[in-house]
Amino acid sequence: MRSKKRTVVVAHTPACESEALLAIDPGLGGTGWALFAKGRSVPYQTGVIHCRKATWAWWARANAIAMDLGNTVGIGWHDHAMVVSEFPMQMQSAAGIATQKDSGIYKLAFLVGLIRAEFKYAAFRPVTPQEWKGQLPKDVVIHRIRRSLGLKATQHLGIKTHAWDAVGIGLWARGNKEFWR
Repeated sequence: MRSKKRTVVVAHTPACESEALLAIDPGLGGTGWALFAKGRSVPYQTGVIHCRKATWAWWARANAIAMDLGNTVGIGWHDHAMVVSEFPMQMQSAAGIATQKDSGIYKLAFLVGLIRAEFKYAAFRPVTPQEWKGQLPKDVVIHRIRRSLGLKATQHLGIKTHAWDAVGIGLWARGNKEFWR
């Protein structure tokens, strides 16, 4: 049986605009996502996946989030696409160190692995926060997205919480120059 052809991305080059793009900001408290159509540098749909079972073990919540993301985006979407997901890294900030102390970084890496498995036929590119936004705080990211896409477009998309970072990741992946000005 012939295997599907995969694209390997070694360094940052803008995601090919001829392929669909799913940008993901993973988190057990909420996973943001943004879909970009082929040939478009503006998302057409965004959302946040939450696991409604807060009493479940962290790994069960991670499984539920990854499966819900796959079901929300749609099965037929996976094959001819690029998935770009934020990936955890060792952090030096007080918040980052606190996250690492409670094993949060490992739980997040586990979730990213499950998301990768959910989209196994798509090209996959992990990206660290340092790569796509540097030290920008969330309010600056939101401001730049609004400036880049326009207030009307961001209101129409109904971007919420974690989806803001997913849109930012997607704009970074598409090489959107307006986002960085």
